[in-house]
Amino acid sequence: MATTYQDETQFADDPQILEAIEQLKRKMDAVSDSFEANRTKSDTKKQSRKARKKAGGTQISGIGKKLKLLFLLVFLLGCSFIVAQITNTAMNQQAPVAIQQAETPPPAQIPKPNLMLKTASYEMLQSDIGRTLEITIIVANEGDYVGTPKQFVIELVDKDGKTVINWPMIVEGEPIEAGETRNFVTRLIEPPTSFANIRVSMNK
Repeated sequence: MATTYQDETQFADDPQILEAIEQLKRKMDAVSDSFEANRTKSDTKKQSRKARKKAGGTQISGIGKKLKLLFLLVFLLGCSFIVAQITNTAMNQQAPVAIQQAETPPPAQIPKPNLMLKTASYEMLQSDIGRTLEITIIVANEGDYVGTPKQFVIELVDKDGKTVINWPMIVEGEPIEAGETRNFVTRLIEPPTSFANIRVSMNK
């Protein structure tokens, strides 16, 4: 730092003034040197602080990257766990359905006839060949499929309900359609005089 001083020639005749000026110059030089030293130290401190900040910033930046990676890893693990739970739940919900579909379906019910013997009646007729017993049997098919009885067993009973005579009647003809009825007729020439009624059973 340059210091400007007034012209010393005007004080050449006064030694005391010259001595005072010399002391003042030395003091000014000392102050100037001290100022320069302080400024140099200040600049050095500033550079040191900048370097520390830069190093600290780099260190913080490195820590920040590690924290980001750690957070990303935790997030991915959490997502994997949630996806696994959802998958397990979906599989558990679908398992009963798959088992039900894998089971063998029950066999379809085959439609069957439901033959019912409604009534059996008789009538005595007189013909050229003698007395004739005419028996009429009415059968209804209350099922959902066609069917025919195998046979009837016809009994003539006396007044005490005892069997006088019986015989089978084989059924012939077309089957009975579902929801329809049919009359079956049989005749007996010269039935026993002791019979008082008839009894009919049907073998389906």
